[in-house]
Amino acid sequence: MIIINTFASLLFSLNNNDSIRLFKSDLSLDNKDKIIIDECYKNDGIDNYKMVRIWRSKAVLNYYFSNSENNIISYLFYKIYRNYIKITHIYIKDILEEKDNDDLFNSLIKYIENKTKTLGLSKIVVDTECELIYYEKYYKLLGYELTNRICSNNLYKIEIEKYI
Repeated sequence: MIIINTFASLLFSLNNNDSIRLFKSDLSLDNKDKIIIDECYKNDGIDNYKMVRIWRSKAVLNYYFSNSENNIISYLFYKIYRNYIKITHIYIKDILEEKDNDDLFNSLIKYIENKTKTLGLSKIVVDTECELIYYEKYYKLLGYELTNRICSNNLYKIEIEKYI
């Protein structure tokens, strides 16, 4: 879990790490709110996924609370396979400025790329749950390519991938 005080610290943490570690900034988001990043396992009854959650919380020292849906900023689900990592879902709540949303999205992807390199895996596969506009806006610029494979969770969407 990471407790941070600024959005810039959040982006720095995601871009420069391959695992979630305790991190605290000296700058303040406001007088009481903090941003919490937590990586955990999620079991949906069929598969085990890893999930990176980011939310606003009131924090005293390193203790936090208020992990409710209203406070969620973003989350990312992924699964590690033998040769690759598969991102199955990315969500960013529309509460930030568009540039901040873009930066957060790119930082989440960079975090997964760092993790892929650290684990010695060869590629990242993404289920494009969203429309292809997100492919054009984000993934294509980051070097991801369209495939002919159908997404695991939606027969009307395709997978994209990037070799690391």
